[in-house]
Amino acid sequence: METIRSYVDFLFRATPDRPDKRRKNQIRGGHCLPGDNPIAPQKRMGCLTLSARENFSIHGLDDACPLSISDDEVDDRVHQHQ
Repeated sequence: METIRSYVDFLFRATPDRPDKRRKNQIRGGHCLPGDNPIAPQKRMGCLTLSARENFSIHGLDDACPLSISDDEVDDRVHQHQ
């Protein structure tokens, strides 16, 4: 889990502010406003989300697609199968 936590920390540090000061959540999608939306719960959810994806890749079906974790990934998968 420490490797995942380090990766999540890196993603949150590397995400640039947008002109309107919102930041994109690189793991789960969506945006937050630093100061209004606490980062710690988002990082915790990011760690849990990436851990779930890793667990699914290890214990899921061999021919399964990676576990979708953001709205964008779900939308991409839906449009691939239409």
